[in-house]
Amino acid sequence: SANVIVMPVNVAGSHWIAAAIKLELGTVTLYDSLYASFKSYHEDVFWVCFMLVSSKSSMWRYVIDFSGGDSDFHNGVQVPQQENDFDCGLFALSYIRSLAQGGEVKFAFDKSQFDSVRRRMVWELAKNTLLEGL
Repeated sequence: SANVIVMPVNVAGSHWIAAAIKLELGTVTLYDSLYASFKSYHEDVFWVCFMLVSSKSSMWRYVIDFSGGDSDFHNGVQVPQQENDFDCGLFALSYIRSLAQGGEVKFAFDKSQFDSVRRRMVWELAKNTLLEGL
């Protein structure tokens, strides 16, 4: 069974972030590569995630109960930040990949690596497999 749901989230129709819902802990953590620019949307994203897992019609209602008041929202997690306004998808997918492999966002790359990271992601998606490392 899944203990963590990790997903990309589109914010304001123009920016991608990653969200991690930890079912056993009742927490939602957001990973945003342009934190300062989009933090005003974070609470809305939290409530959408909250409603997703606590909905009466949701299959997750049997897995976790967010109604007990113990749910928590982690905002402003320190993660690598982008230096332009178009690499948010690359960062969001890198956060998700890192979380899926080890539970923490542990990566760093500079602009010179962006093309190779993109090529790697395309290959992994086409082959439906993840390569080791980042």
